[in-house]
Amino acid sequence: MSLANRIALGLLPWIDDEIFTKIQYLYKQRRWLNLDLPQTFNEKIQWLKLRHHDPRLTNLVDKYAVRDFVHERIGEEYLIPLVGVYEHADDIPFDQLPARFVIKATHGSGWTLLCFDRNHYDWEQAKKRIAHWLSSNFFRVGREWAYRDVPPRVVCEEMIDDGSGQPPPDYKIFCFHGEPRLIQVDLNRFSGHRRNLYDTQWNLLPTEFEYPVGDPELAAPPNLGKMLNVAKLLSASFPFVRVDLYSTPRGVYFGEMTFFPEKGVGRFRPYRFDEEFGRHLDLGCCQKSR
Repeated sequence: MSLANRIALGLLPWIDDEIFTKIQYLYKQRRWLNLDLPQTFNEKIQWLKLRHHDPRLTNLVDKYAVRDFVHERIGEEYLIPLVGVYEHADDIPFDQLPARFVIKATHGSGWTLLCFDRNHYDWEQAKKRIAHWLSSNFFRVGREWAYRDVPPRVVCEEMIDDGSGQPPPDYKIFCFHGEPRLIQVDLNRFSGHRRNLYDTQWNLLPTEFEYPVGDPELAAPPNLGKMLNVAKLLSASFPFVRVDLYSTPRGVYFGEMTFFPEKGVGRFRPYRFDEEFGRHLDLGCCQKSR
């Protein structure tokens, strides 16, 4: 866990959400956060986080509850097969799990364990990590209010792959007012993380977003059009949401819905892209609420 996250979890739980957010923004961005007249993408994400509390989001950031929403909007075939959902680490029947599986905390982001071979897996160490997740409230890391009341559980899913046995790339589609505008591709997340940003025509954009750019010759997924349509269906009625999808030889699978990417403090290099992407998000449609 990063130093910033350790500070957020351990030292600053008592600070007001808005003050905390301004401190975190200044620490990461080296800029003052303008909530009165937000202009950039990150400023507008912070405004949504603090002043637009859509009650639907608690279920939609929940990695288990969101499956019902996906099933209703686009169909069960887009859901990764579920093995089980558990409230305690000791409830997980390790000996009965598939040979390969993924475990995710329902109440956080990035809390994921991959098992490529159950016969050569340190389950005792994994249980310690799961127990830590279940005793933590992800809300405290970035004051993303939607996580605050998500029940702490973990889900176990079948492992999907890219056809070679490796995890497939993440295609994270930024949708503004129900329209896909930007595609983030994360590569080698667990060994030398790289990240590319594309427009919806698969033109690589000359910017970094938190991580260095990866392979500039990366080909578009064969079902890009289908993924954009899925993202459009799932994002309808939200001012902003990032829809995460996987493209595999078995088809397109849903990953998660993210409403506050990088907690609203992700750095764009050059900075002008933060301003450019911010123009896609019109906060006038949102009623201020706390």
